[in-house]
Amino acid sequence: CYSRSTYCGNLDGYDNFTPKSSKDIFTKGLNWGELKTTENKLLYNKIVEQSELEQLINLSSAGSVEASFKLSDYYLENGKEAQSFDVLNRLNKSENKDVYRRLGYLYQKGIGTIQNIEEAIFYYNKACELGDEVSEFNLALIYYQNKEFDKALPHLLVGQANNHLNSIKMLAEFYQKGYSVDINLEIAKKLYEKVLSMGDTSVLFILGVIEQKLLNDEVALSYFLKCIDHNDLRGYIEAANCYLTGKGTIKNIERGMEILKAGAEKNDERCIKQLSSFENRGVN
Repeated sequence: CYSRSTYCGNLDGYDNFTPKSSKDIFTKGLNWGELKTTENKLLYNKIVEQSELEQLINLSSAGSVEASFKLSDYYLENGKEAQSFDVLNRLNKSENKDVYRRLGYLYQKGIGTIQNIEEAIFYYNKACELGDEVSEFNLALIYYQNKEFDKALPHLLVGQANNHLNSIKMLAEFYQKGYSVDINLEIAKKLYEKVLSMGDTSVLFILGVIEQKLLNDEVALSYFLKCIDHNDLRGYIEAANCYLTGKGTIKNIERGMEILKAGAEKNDERCIKQLSSFENRGVN
C-alpha cells in the first residue's frame, strides 16, 4: 500500500507569506493588517487553499502526475473518494509505477470505486513490470490471504532481492511454516534476523521461538528478555518459564516469579493464569 501525503497548502503560517499586494490575494477588499483577526485569517486561509486547489486541478488536467497525486490525496483527506479515484484513473495509461500502484490499492480496498481484486492485480502487475517492489509485496499479500502460496512466493523473492522489509518478513514465515517451500528453520532465522537488522523488533519473539526449536535455549531467552524491553507481552511468560525451569539459564524461581508478576501487572492473561495456578498448587 502507499502512504498518503496531506495536501495543506499555506494554511497555518500567514505571517510567513508576503503577497505582492492585497489585490493579488484577497477578493473582498481585505487589507494585510486586517488579518490579525481570527475571522479574516480563516477567510485568507480559505482563499489561499482554493487558489492552490484550482492550480492543482489545472495542472492535473494538463497531465501532471505530481499534481494529480497531490489532488488525489487532497480529495481523500476531505472524504471525496470518488473524485480521488477519478483523478488517478485519468492517468491509467501513463506508464508510471506509482500511478499503477495507487490504482491497484484503490481497487483492492474499494476506495472511490467498487472493490475489484482482479483490477487490483492487473494494476499491481503493471507496476511490477516497471520495477515497483511495493506492488510485488501487495500482490504477494493478496495471494497469501487467499492461501495461494505458490503465486505469492515469486513476488516475495523479488522483494527479498530488493531488500523490501515486509517481503523478507513474509518469506521468513514461508520457511518457518513450510508454505510452498520445505520447512527450514535456519533459513527462516536468517531472514528474521535480517528483518530485525532493518529495525523491525516485532520479530524478536518469533526468533526466540525458533531458537528454542533449534535447542539454542540461552539465545532464545535473550530474545524473550528483549521482547520485554520492547513491550512485547509475549516475552513475559516465555522468559519466566525459562527461569522457573532452568531452560537456557540457571534455575531461578524468584526471578521467574518476578517476571510473571510483572507480566500480570500488564494484564497478560497467560501470566495471570500461571500465577493463579501457582497460588493453588505452589511452585516446585
